[in-house]
Amino acid sequence: MAMNINGNYAHSGNYYAEMVKEKQAAERAEKAREEKGKQEKICAGNTDKVDQEIRKLKEKKQELEWQIKSAFGDEKKTRELEKKLAQTDQELNRKDNDTYRRQHTVFQDTNCSFFSEI
Repeated sequence: MAMNINGNYAHSGNYYAEMVKEKQAAERAEKAREEKGKQEKICAGNTDKVDQEIRKLKEKKQELEWQIKSAFGDEKKTRELEKKLAQTDQELNRKDNDTYRRQHTVFQDTNCSFFSEI
C-alpha cells in the first residue's frame, strides 16, 4: 500500500488480487480438510462365530430328527425330542438371517461398525 498526498491509503490492483488469491487458497485448504475427514473407513467384519453357531444348530436339528426317527415306538421320548426340535427350530429361525449376522459381526477396528456410515 502506498500513501497518497491527502494522507489516504491508495490500494493498487495487485493488493486486491493478492487478497483474492489468499482467500481462494484458504478455501481450497478448508475443502481439503473436509474431504480428508470424509474419507471412507475400510473395516473388516467377521461373522465366523455366528456362522459356526448356525452350523451347530443345523447339526443339532439333524441329530434330533434322526433320534425321533429311531425312537419310533417310544411316545414319551418322541414327544421330548420333538419339543427339543421345536426349540432348536425357533432358535435357528431367529439366528439364521442377515439382521442377526449384522448385529453380531465382529470388527477389527474399534471405530468401525456395520451401521457407522448408514
